[in-house]
Amino acid sequence: MSEYSGPLPVPTPETRPFWEAARRHELWLQHCRACGAYVFYPRAACPRCLGAELEWRRVSGRGRLHTFTVVHRGARNFPLPAPYVIAIVVSAAPSAGSATTSASAVLITSVRKLDPFRT
Repeated sequence: MSEYSGPLPVPTPETRPFWEAARRHELWLQHCRACGAYVFYPRAACPRCLGAELEWRRVSGRGRLHTFTVVHRGARNFPLPAPYVIAIVVSAAPSAGSATTSASAVLITSVRKLDPFRT
């Protein structure tokens, strides 16, 4: 895998653990101790129950592709050159101990045919 040379995010206190895990090629999501929901995007309170007891947990990164689009003509001043792929992925991360899932938008900068999908 070649070294990424594109733009990098500026972490905030809420997002720093997510980006540090991404640097290690791991996917960590916030998990609400009060209601059991996984939370993405990182934030200070759970959107389901408004609880503030969020902890970070490593998840598999596996999911089901819901939909995608290939952007051939990007927005002005967008930091990545076209073409690139934007996708909605339904995470395989369990929520509250059940098989329910949550959807997340991801930006995929390169896709090869027949690659297994991992976020």
